[in-house]
Amino acid sequence: MKPKILILGKLPPPYMGPAIATEIILNSGLRNRYTLLHLDTRVNDSLLEMGRWSLKKLGRYASLYFRLLKLLLTERPALVLIPISQSTIGYLKDSMLIFISRMTFTKTIVQLRGSNFKTWQDRSGKLTRSFVRSTLRMTQGVIVLGNNLRYLFKDIFSDDKIYVCPNGGNYNLDFHSKSNPKIRILYFANLQPSKGIEDVLQAVRMLHKINTSFHLDVVGQWRSAEIKNTCEEIVTANDLPVVFHPPASGTEKLTFFNEADIFVFTPRDPEGHPWVIVEAMAAGLP
Repeated sequence: MKPKILILGKLPPPYMGPAIATEIILNSGLRNRYTLLHLDTRVNDSLLEMGRWSLKKLGRYASLYFRLLKLLLTERPALVLIPISQSTIGYLKDSMLIFISRMTFTKTIVQLRGSNFKTWQDRSGKLTRSFVRSTLRMTQGVIVLGNNLRYLFKDIFSDDKIYVCPNGGNYNLDFHSKSNPKIRILYFANLQPSKGIEDVLQAVRMLHKINTSFHLDVVGQWRSAEIKNTCEEIVTANDLPVVFHPPASGTEKLTFFNEADIFVFTPRDPEGHPWVIVEAMAAGLP
């Protein structure tokens, strides 16, 4: 019998990096070597609900912890993979998953899908740092997205317990010669300040004064009405060649990448190994 691996993680929608990663892992060739079990950790129906508390959400967390315990006791997996947050509230919620896994004596690996862990820890109080360190040491190791991120956990895990698994996927892209009369620039991300959408539009505003032979497609989900209004005002006030598109996935998403000439992504906050960079590279975009 193939060893059982229990993978915790969100699935889309909403579309964001960790959810895409979970989907790719579950559909990967790992299925040929292991029996992959999955526990969906989604508690938000949309990006707009993220960071907001409600009784409904508390109930979903209680249900999540109960379902994890039930799976561990009935399926007895050889290993459980738990993604962890890099914020205090987020990590507290994730720590419950680690505790439950520890209670059932299940080997546990955690995974960080970001790069801001150490900055968060350095800014946290002594009690928080001690709690994080003690709970992580209940696990058998941690996965990071690149060799340059191993340092994030050097004070908690020995080198042989820090594993590197970069983001990656298989993409069916139909390369063809570009026939666009204007250069098509693509911005593909959730539309929020931390992803740099306002900076991109301000750059377009400056560029448009000296060059009008381009067009910008912005694809993504607005995170707030305020940022949506701000961005639309920039475009309208300056008559910019920008079109906002709703979130795209599957074939529609690949079409945007395939028809673009240049990809732009200017996040303000630290990123781990963004999926959009992988996808832009797969499409051969500068």
